[in-house]
Amino acid sequence: MAVTLATVHAKALGGGIDPARACNVMIGEERASFSYPEINYNHFPISAVPILSRHTGSIEAERILLSGAEYSAREFFERGALDALVPDGTGEDWIWNYAKRCLPTHRARVALFAAFSRRSGRLDADLADAADAWVDHIMTLRPIEISKLQRIAQAQERMLSRLTR
Repeated sequence: MAVTLATVHAKALGGGIDPARACNVMIGEERASFSYPEINYNHFPISAVPILSRHTGSIEAERILLSGAEYSAREFFERGALDALVPDGTGEDWIWNYAKRCLPTHRARVALFAAFSRRSGRLDADLADAADAWVDHIMTLRPIEISKLQRIAQAQERMLSRLTR
């Protein structure tokens, strides 16, 4: 097993937070912000409950997901969703320094992360259950709700297109 590390530098939205939060260690730079806005569109991110709740606990994950609010990196850290909060522009250095600092205790960290993962239950089964619930929910959406989700997807495509130019 490897120890996985992620840093967030800017705005992280919805289910896009979950790949980083699925890492063993996720940090955020002070300017970063985090939001799961899906609830505002009668929707929910598939992987957020199983992944976010493993770090914040179920009650706090529920509060975050039901709020639809945008959280500063400090607020997200205080809720247990980040492992560290670092000054802007230092995220990558923090990750490198963490990796170097932890190298002598790597095997123990791997064992601890694996033990906590086992204690939390099987993530693959939790994700499969969440996907089933998501499909059931999507199948009940009304045309107006589907239209809103399509507009959001189109806006995301435009944003990604601008970023890749």
